[in-house]
Amino acid sequence: MKLSRSNFWGITTLGCILLLDIAVHLLRRPAGFEAWDYFEWSMNAALVLAIWIGYRRQLRDFDGLAQVVDEKALSRLTRASDSMVLLSYIFLLQALTHIHRH
Repeated sequence: MKLSRSNFWGITTLGCILLLDIAVHLLRRPAGFEAWDYFEWSMNAALVLAIWIGYRRQLRDFDGLAQVVDEKALSRLTRASDSMVLLSYIFLLQALTHIHRH
């Protein structure tokens, strides 16, 4: 049984929006934008990608457990995984909105 991918695509879309926000700040840099600022925004982009890759790997592992684990338990595990990724993206978005802008 393959798990529903509707949450996967929703979380992927949220990650893409975060990456787009980061790209806009990197491409339309304000006056006084220094090398440290590039590093900070690039590390945030790497964090978005690392979260997404870990989430994708975890879903693939859950698909492998489908034959072994009860469907109800697997659903609960998937929901917990979705919640963790969603919260981490929300915290990252909140941090991005408070980064000092020059």
